[in-house]
Formats: sequence, C-alpha cells, structure tokens
Amino acid sequence: MDAATFKRAGKAYASRPKRGPQKATTALLTGLLSCRQCGGPMYRLATRDGLFYRCTADPKFGAARKSECRNMVPLAEMDAEVLKWLAASPQPVYDSVWVEGSNYEAEIEQVNMALFELPRRDLPEDEEDAERARLRAERRRLEALPSIPGHWEDLETGETYGQMFIRLAGDAAALRAEIKGRIQFRVFRDVNDCSVRLLDPDLANML
Repeated sequence: MDAATFKRAGKAYASRPKRGPQKATTALLTGLLSCRQCGGPMYRLATRDGLFYRCTADPKFGAARKSECRNMVPLAEMDAEVLKWLAASPQPVYDSVWVEGSNYEAEIEQVNMALFELPRRDLPEDEEDAERARLRAERRRLEALPSIPGHWEDLETGETYGQMFIRLAGDAAALRAEIKGRIQFRVFRDVNDCSVRLLDPDLANML
C-alpha cells in the first residue's frame, strides 16, 4: 500500500461513527426479562426516543424461532413496574442449596474388611462362625437400605422480596445481583402502545 492509499484509508476509518465508551452500568432487567408473546430474551436498546427493552429472540441463541412480535417496552417504565412489585412483594426468597446424598458404601466396605480379617483373629471355631454370620447379616441389611442421590433443594432465606428491597435501599445493581437466577419477569405490550400492559413475575425456584 502506497502512502496516498494509506492516508485515504485512515481518513475513511476516522469518518466512521464510533460506538463511544461502554457504560459500566447494566440495565436492571437485562437477562431477567423475557417476552411473554414468544419467550425471547429482552435486552436494552437505545433509540432516538429513549431507552427500551426489546425482544431479540433468535434461533442462533437458543430461541424456538426468530422474534416476529416486535415486543418493546420503555426501560424506565419497565424498571419502575418491577421495583414496585419487589417493594410490595410478600413472596419469600429462596436459595438453592446442595444436599449431599447418602449411601452405605463405606459401611459395607468396613463389613467386607471385617470378614477378610476374621480368620486372623484366631477365634474359636464356633465364635468365628457366629461372627461371620453376624457380619454377613449386617452386610445384607446395609445393601437393602435405600440410597439417596445428592440434589438441589430450595430453602427459604427467612426474607421476603419486599424486605430485600428495603434492605438494599433501592440499589439497582445490588437488587439485580440478588434477584438474578431467582426471578424471571415476562412482559407483554399492545402492538400500538409501548406501555407495559402485563407483567408476570416467575419465581425461578418455583417453576
């Protein structure tokens, strides 16, 4: 590339519109809001008319089909509706806790070791036979006991969403961190009216 071509390319690049610096803040409902009409995720969109959440369902990102509903709601109004719901909600907050499973493999192995070591104890023949019978009976009992697999269990934290809202004093970032994974909000709007028409909170742990 000669100098003249390089200079022209530099001017063309400089004339392109820039995105500007990325904002550090994340919209309250990004990733927490879905379209009630098609189930697609809704993300923040900046337009000449302001900030909105818009349905972006696309099979490339796991949706059943590409969004055709053009569902879009004003960000400020949507956030206000959700904050109002949180402030008044008597719904209990749950945490998912991993509960370890239980089985009796360790106990069965101890019985097997006791049977293996039994001849080395030099017991009288009758006592050895009786002990062998006792150990085998214990092994059968343990093998018959039901095993419980490990599982996730939803347990109440002792706090409602309304109490959480008060505790966090309306801190949007802290609220987002607390409710992420716990609630998924679905929203519907009239095609000719971008105002929020219907809001469904789905408590994730109760789905």
